Amino acid sequence: MMGVATVVLVLLVLPSATALGSPRGASDASRLRHRLVLSSPSIVAGGTEHAVEVARNEHPVPVEAWVSWVVTFPCGGGLIGDPVTQTIPANGGVARWRLDVATSTDCVGHYTIQATITDRRGSGQDEKTFDATP
Repeated sequence: MMGVATVVLVLLVLPSATALGSPRGASDASRLRHRLVLSSPSIVAGGTEHAVEVARNEHPVPVEAWVSWVVTFPCGGGLIGDPVTQTIPANGGVARWRLDVATSTDCVGHYTIQATITDRRGSGQDEKTFDATP
Protein backbone atom coordinates (compact mmCIF):
# COMPACT_ATOMS: atom_id res chain seq x y z
CA MET A 1 0.00 0.00 0.00
CA MET A 2 1.35 3.39 -0.97
CA GLY A 3 1.78 5.84 1.90
CA VAL A 4 0.45 9.35 1.77
CA ALA A 5 2.41 12.39 2.89
CA THR A 6 0.86 15.76 3.45
CA VAL A 7 2.63 19.02 2.73
CA VAL A 8 1.66 22.23 4.44
CA LEU A 9 3.17 25.50 3.21
CA VAL A 10 3.44 28.18 5.87
CA LEU A 11 4.93 31.56 5.02
CA LEU A 12 7.27 32.91 7.68
CA VAL A 13 8.70 36.39 7.32
CA LEU A 14 11.46 37.05 9.84
CA PRO A 15 13.37 40.20 8.90
CA SER A 16 16.49 39.53 10.97
CA ALA A 17 18.88 36.60 11.10
CA THR A 18 18.09 34.61 14.23
CA ALA A 19 18.35 30.96 15.25
CA LEU A 20 18.63 29.70 11.66
CA GLY A 21 21.40 32.14 10.88
CA SER A 22 22.15 33.81 7.60
CA PRO A 23 22.44 31.87 4.38
CA ARG A 24 26.02 30.99 3.49
CA GLY A 25 25.22 29.55 0.08
CA ALA A 26 26.75 31.07 -3.01
CA SER A 27 24.80 33.54 -5.09
CA ASP A 28 23.49 32.17 -8.37
CA ALA A 29 21.26 33.47 -11.16
CA SER A 30 18.69 34.53 -8.55
CA ARG A 31 21.19 37.12 -7.14
CA LEU A 32 20.34 35.94 -3.63
CA ARG A 33 22.27 33.94 -1.07
CA HIS A 34 20.07 31.02 -0.07
CA ARG A 35 20.08 27.61 1.58
CA LEU A 36 17.65 24.90 2.61
CA VAL A 37 17.67 23.87 6.28
CA LEU A 38 16.08 20.69 7.70
CA SER A 39 15.20 20.21 11.35
CA SER A 40 16.65 16.67 11.30
CA PRO A 41 18.26 14.23 8.87
CA SER A 42 16.01 11.45 10.22
CA ILE A 43 12.54 11.29 11.76
CA VAL A 44 10.17 8.53 12.88
CA ALA A 45 7.64 7.71 10.13
CA GLY A 46 4.36 9.38 10.98
CA GLY A 47 6.21 12.49 12.17
CA THR A 48 6.73 15.83 10.47
CA GLU A 49 9.95 17.16 8.97
CA HIS A 50 10.30 20.94 9.15
CA ALA A 51 12.22 22.57 6.31
CA VAL A 52 13.03 26.25 5.77
CA GLU A 53 14.43 27.96 2.69
CA VAL A 54 16.39 30.98 3.93
CA ALA A 55 17.37 33.81 1.57
CA ARG A 56 19.48 36.92 2.12
CA ASN A 57 19.41 40.00 -0.10
CA GLU A 58 22.77 41.82 -0.16
CA HIS A 59 21.58 44.35 -2.76
CA PRO A 60 20.66 47.99 -2.03
CA VAL A 61 17.05 47.52 -3.18
CA PRO A 62 14.31 45.12 -1.98
CA VAL A 63 13.90 41.98 -4.09
CA GLU A 64 10.64 40.16 -4.71
CA ALA A 65 11.28 36.42 -4.73
CA TRP A 66 9.20 33.27 -4.71
CA VAL A 67 9.90 29.73 -3.61
CA SER A 68 8.34 26.55 -4.95
CA TRP A 69 8.82 23.05 -3.54
CA VAL A 70 9.03 19.51 -4.87
CA VAL A 71 8.90 16.63 -2.39
CA THR A 72 9.66 13.09 -3.58
CA PHE A 73 8.47 10.13 -1.47
CA PRO A 74 10.29 6.82 -0.99
CA CYS A 75 7.08 4.88 -1.68
CA GLY A 76 6.53 6.56 -5.05
CA GLY A 77 5.06 9.83 -6.13
CA GLY A 78 5.49 13.21 -4.56
CA LEU A 79 4.04 16.66 -4.19
CA ILE A 80 4.62 19.97 -5.91
CA GLY A 81 4.03 23.10 -3.82
CA ASP A 82 2.70 26.27 -5.41
CA PRO A 83 5.12 29.22 -5.42
CA VAL A 84 4.87 31.57 -2.43
CA THR A 85 6.07 35.15 -2.91
CA GLN A 86 7.52 37.69 -0.50
CA THR A 87 9.73 40.75 -0.67
CA ILE A 88 13.19 40.46 0.86
CA PRO A 89 14.37 43.76 2.38
CA ALA A 90 17.50 45.45 0.99
CA ASN A 91 21.01 45.57 2.51
CA GLY A 92 21.18 42.19 4.21
CA GLY A 93 17.45 41.56 4.66
CA VAL A 94 16.47 37.95 5.33
CA ALA A 95 13.31 36.05 4.42
CA ARG A 96 12.26 32.49 5.24
CA TRP A 97 9.83 30.12 3.59
CA ARG A 98 8.73 27.17 5.74
CA LEU A 99 7.60 23.75 4.55
CA ASP A 100 6.25 21.05 6.86
CA VAL A 101 6.31 17.53 5.42
CA ALA A 102 4.05 15.16 7.37
CA THR A 103 5.09 11.55 6.73
CA SER A 104 2.99 8.40 6.96
CA THR A 105 3.80 5.34 9.06
CA ASP A 106 3.46 3.15 5.95
CA CYS A 107 5.88 5.21 3.83
CA VAL A 108 9.35 4.75 5.29
CA GLY A 109 12.63 5.54 3.58
CA HIS A 110 14.43 8.37 1.85
CA TYR A 111 12.49 11.64 1.17
CA THR A 112 13.91 14.41 -1.04
CA ILE A 113 12.95 18.09 -0.74
CA GLN A 114 13.90 20.48 -3.51
CA ALA A 115 13.34 24.23 -3.12
CA THR A 116 13.58 26.57 -6.10
CA ILE A 117 13.96 30.28 -5.35
CA THR A 118 13.30 32.71 -8.19
CA ASP A 119 13.51 36.45 -8.66
CA ARG A 120 13.20 38.56 -11.81
CA ARG A 121 16.82 37.81 -12.80
CA GLY A 122 16.81 34.04 -12.50
CA SER A 123 16.54 31.10 -10.13
CA GLY A 124 18.55 28.77 -7.96
CA GLN A 125 17.87 25.41 -6.32
CA ASP A 126 18.63 23.73 -3.03
CA GLU A 127 18.06 20.05 -2.30
CA LYS A 128 18.11 18.11 0.96
CA THR A 129 17.10 14.62 1.96
CA PHE A 130 15.84 13.02 5.15
CA ASP A 131 14.87 9.52 6.21
CA ALA A 132 11.61 8.40 7.78
CA THR A 133 12.30 5.29 9.84
CA PRO A 134 9.87 2.73 11.32
